[in-house]
This record gives sequence, C-alpha cells and structure tokens, in this order.
Amino acid sequence: VHAHPNPEVTWYKDSQALSLGEEVFLLPGTHTLQLGRARLSDSGMYMCEALNAAGRDQKLVQLSVLVPPAFRQAPSGPQDAVLVRVGDKAVLSCETDALPEPTVTWYKDGQPLVLAQRTQALRGGQRLEIQEAQVSDKGLYSCKVSNVAGEAVRTFTLTVQVPPTFENPKTETVSQVAGSPLVLTCDVSGVPAPTVTWLKDRMPVESSAVHGVVSRGGRLQLSRLQLAQAGTYTCVAENTQAEARKDFVVAVLAAPRIRSSGVAQEHHVLEGQEVRLDCEADGQPPPDVAWLKDGSPLGQDMGPHLRFYLDGGSLVLKGLRASDAGAYTCVAHNPAGEDARLHTVNVLVPPTIEQGADGSGTLVSRPGELVTMVCPVRGSPPIHVSWLKDGLPLPLSQRTLLHGSGHTLRISKVQLADAGIFTCVAASPAGVADRNFTLQCPLSWSRWSSRMTWWWFVAPWWNSRARPRAFPCLSCRG
Repeated sequence: VHAHPNPEVTWYKDSQALSLGEEVFLLPGTHTLQLGRARLSDSGMYMCEALNAAGRDQKLVQLSVLVPPAFRQAPSGPQDAVLVRVGDKAVLSCETDALPEPTVTWYKDGQPLVLAQRTQALRGGQRLEIQEAQVSDKGLYSCKVSNVAGEAVRTFTLTVQVPPTFENPKTETVSQVAGSPLVLTCDVSGVPAPTVTWLKDRMPVESSAVHGVVSRGGRLQLSRLQLAQAGTYTCVAENTQAEARKDFVVAVLAAPRIRSSGVAQEHHVLEGQEVRLDCEADGQPPPDVAWLKDGSPLGQDMGPHLRFYLDGGSLVLKGLRASDAGAYTCVAHNPAGEDARLHTVNVLVPPTIEQGADGSGTLVSRPGELVTMVCPVRGSPPIHVSWLKDGLPLPLSQRTLLHGSGHTLRISKVQLADAGIFTCVAASPAGVADRNFTLQCPLSWSRWSSRMTWWWFVAPWWNSRARPRAFPCLSCRG
C-alpha cells in the first residue's frame, strides 16, 4: 500500500474483520496476510481495506483451499476385504472430501472397469455398486481418485460367497449287494469351500479301520457292506454362508438263500395223494419264488387232474398221477441274485396184472406137456414178482423155472402132481397185486381090473381163507 500519511490496513473475511493471531497474522513490516495452516474453513472472500485522512482503498482476494483426495474411511490394510453373498449387492466406497471435486477411475484386476447394467458408479464415481453379485464379479478392484491437489488409490478384494450347493439331487437311493464295497460321494461346491461331515440315521459317522469305514471329506467309503449298515447317510456341508444336507438312502441287498438249497430232496408219493415241496428262502429284499417242472414254468403241460397252489414259498401238489413225476425246481430271485433247490417227485403207481385174453386164468394140460403162465405187471418200479402154489411159496426145480424177472412161469413135462392153483404176486412200495392160474391135468382112458376109470383132477380157485378141496374121482365101470 502506498499512501501518505501511512494508511491503516484492515483485513476482512466474508465481510467480517479478521482477528489476527498465531494462525492468522501479518508478515512483519508488511500488510501481507498469512495463514499458517490453511484449512477448508479458510476458504472465502478476503478484503484488504487501507484507510488514511486522504481516503480509503480496497482489494478483494478469493481464497480457495484445495483439498487433496483423502478417504473418509481409512483402509484397513493394503487391500480391503469385501465379502458379499451371491445375489446380494456389493458396495465399494472411495468417498473423499477432496476439493476441487476429484476424478475417479475404477479398475478390476488391473484393467479399467467397464460399467454394465449391474455395475453403477455413484456420487461422482466415488461409490461403486454391483447389483446381484455373481461369482464372476469376484476379483481385485481399485479406485484412483485425483484432483489438482493430488491423488489417492484404494484397493479392494471382492469375494462373492456362495452357500453350499450339491451338484446332484438332495436325495439319492443306493442299492448295493452285501459284502461289496460302497463309496458315497458328496459333490458339493461353495465359497468358501464347505467342510463336510457325515451322519448315519442322524448320528455322527466315525472312521473305523475295524469296520472298514473311512470318511474323507466328501467321500464316505464302506469297504465291506453289511446288512446292519443299511440306513440313511447324510452329507452335511457347511461354510460361513449356510449349511446344506444331502441324504443317501442305502439299501443293502442280500442274494436269496434257500434253506438246504444244496441238498436235492426226493419224494415218493402214492398215486392220487398229495405232496408238499418246501422252499423257504431268505434275502433282502425278500425274494420272489417261481417253480419249474422239468425246466419249464409250472402250469405248462400240466394235466387238468392236478391241483396245485403256493403256501408261502412252498408248493403243494394234489391228485398226483404218474405223468406228474419229474424234477420240480424252486427258484428264488431278487435284484441281488438267485438260488435254486431241486425236488424230485416220484409218483408210485400200485402194481396191476393184466388179465389174459379169455380172462379165466384156467389152463388145461396133459401129462408130459409144457405149461407157460405169463404174469404181465405194470406199475412203478421196483416190482418184485413171486409165485405161490396152493397158497404156499412155489418150489422151483429143473422142471419148474421162472423167466423174465419172474414174470413167466414154465413147467415142463407136466405131472398129475402139478395140478393146482398158481398165484402170481406182484409187490412194490406202492402196493400188492395178484392173479391166479388154475392148472388142470386130465388123464386118458385106462383099464384096471376089467374096469374103466376116468380120472379128472380139478384144481379149484384158490381162496386165501379156505383150504384146497379134495380132488374128485369119477368112476365109469363097464
């Protein structure tokens, strides 16, 4: 200021006289105002007014205090960790009180960030919002805030957390044969990586070398599956976001086993009677039972006379005939396998003896001739054929011989003493049958003591409850 006399100089800020002090003072020997440490509040319109007897003069100075970028919330470290649940909104803040208004540039993984529909920069770019955060949004974000007073950079590590998610359905049914190994795999994803534990029927599963149970994270291994290990196994996956569960319903299958399946059973049944063929089978699941006869399903080629029904797994046959004999096989099967048991049914037919052409059974032979008696027998073997004469066992000799397993009796050079009732007896486990043959031996005329006598020896039919009658003698004297 140049004036005479020397003027009085006064400083004003925003029309208010300034109070000088340690922070606001005039430089010695001058009228220059100095602010020791400029603050944002020091911004304003400053006026210097000089006054003496000759008049006054004024000078206006607009002071703008520049503020370099400084973040309102100090970073927690070199990188701020930001955690957000997938689908939620992620907010990255680089807000400052910088003056003048700073320029903000955002980067992701070192590359300028391209704003999209879900990504918005608000408040002059100092606030970045990501709507409905996805796993692909994770990464290293940084903001660069700058103005004429300076610049600042802040870095964020964005982690999009995902609750545990199973790749397969939440419930699986597993069927495995007893004695085989079983591995249950729990394919689960999540951020951070979930920890996995296992439950069986809601109780914790512990690894046991003795029982062959090994639990390693998402894998549960049973080295030798047992029936008692059937049940519901639960994979429990947990991270900081949530807990998820998946059930494995394990069914342990046991192949059918028929009691005494290794022993073939033979049945001997009288014709017309019934037989029960047992087939008690165990297995898991309970096996279905089917019956075969001679390799074909039961019911095919079965006669109308035969009645059969199932009693549990057993087969009952009624009204058996010889044609029903054969190999009956019980087959028990389920998804784990099958087992079979063989029953051999022998239908015993009582022996019968066919009658001759005339059906009388009477044979007439003269002395010295050959007599043949045939006893054709039918029935289930073994059949034993024996002969009686007049109710007593027939003694065999050089003249009396049996042929064809005893079915044929031959008497050579018949004598009067051979006359009588011959009985063929056929016996088997199924019964006994017999047939009588009456042998008659007539004599020719002969003269004794001037008398003519005709001898006729007749053997009556044999009755097991009566004695043989005496041979009658008829005389014809002349």
